[in-house]
Order: sequence, then C-alpha cells, then structure tokens
Amino acid sequence: MNGQLEQNLYRHYWDDGLLDLFAGVGVLGIGFFWIFDVVVGAAILPALLVPLWAPFREKITEPRMGLVEFSGQREQRTKKFLVNVFLAGTGTFLLAVLLYFYVRANSLPADVTLVAGLPACLLGVLATFGAILTGAHRFFIYGAWMIIAGIIGALAGAGPGVPMVLGGAAITFCAVVLLTRFIRRYPAAPGNT
Repeated sequence: MNGQLEQNLYRHYWDDGLLDLFAGVGVLGIGFFWIFDVVVGAAILPALLVPLWAPFREKITEPRMGLVEFSGQREQRTKKFLVNVFLAGTGTFLLAVLLYFYVRANSLPADVTLVAGLPACLLGVLATFGAILTGAHRFFIYGAWMIIAGIIGALAGAGPGVPMVLGGAAITFCAVVLLTRFIRRYPAAPGNT
C-alpha cells in the first residue's frame, strides 16, 4: 500500500466518532464518579469501556466502511508510540509523586485547590497524544478544552470532577454529532448489520 494512501486511510479510520464517544463517556463518567465520591467507579469505568470498543466498531463502523488492515510498519509505529506515551505518562506520574513528597517533606506551602485541575489537565495532554497518534486533529481541541476546564475549575475552587464533567460533556456532544453524521453518510450494506 502506498505510504501516503495508508496515512490518509489511517487518519480517516477515526472519523466515525466512536473513539471520541468512548473518550467522552469515559471522562464524563469518571467526573461524575469523582463528584459523588465513588472513587472505585472512576477506576473501573475505563476498564469496562475498553472491551466494548471492538464490538461497537464491528457493529457500527465495519458494516459501513469494511475492515481495514494496516501494514506491519504502521502497526509497529503505533505500538512504539503507545509505549512512549506509557513511559511519558509513568514518568509524569513519578515526577508528580516526587514533587508531592518534596513539598511535604520541606513544609512548602502548596495551593491544594490548583491540584484539583490536574486530572483534567493530564487528560488534556493524553488527548494531545491521541491527536498525534490518530492524525485526528480535533483531539488537539479536546486536549485544549480539558486543560482549560481543569485550570478554570481549579481556580474556581471546584473539585477534580467538575472540570472532567465539563470536558467529557463537550467531547461526548462532538462524538454524537460525528457518529450521527457518519451513520447518515454511510448506510450499512444490506445484510451487514
């Protein structure tokens, strides 16, 4: 397959809005769990959503667009990128833990209200990585929105759940628009639903 053709196909592979929907619902749900202090729900929700991805894609997208298999080189680049994102995320987490213990050990004043925006900001960074991985530039907008929601929520004294609900709601709304447009534009082939 031609490299440019595969690049374009890979970018459009994500145009159905399903990734957006799963991300939006996940962030929205985690935010609500956080607001209602059901921390275990916030931890479990992503694990419940991940296995649903393939069946939804199989039921909604593949009957309309077919099944796409990318080159081994593309798959390797994707795996390498995901490993690098994991390492960057782990490094960021470790840095935050070290900073926490440093501030605590040295009795430095820390504005705890600003920490409430950190989860939304980190999800904004994750959305930016998603934009780079998929080539779907709207994830840059999602990332910026999550970071802005995190900062505004923290400055307003809201807990971490409020910025996540605001960000998740916006992403979910965009996802529903994209998915609806995709389903209308590409009707399923007869016998493929």
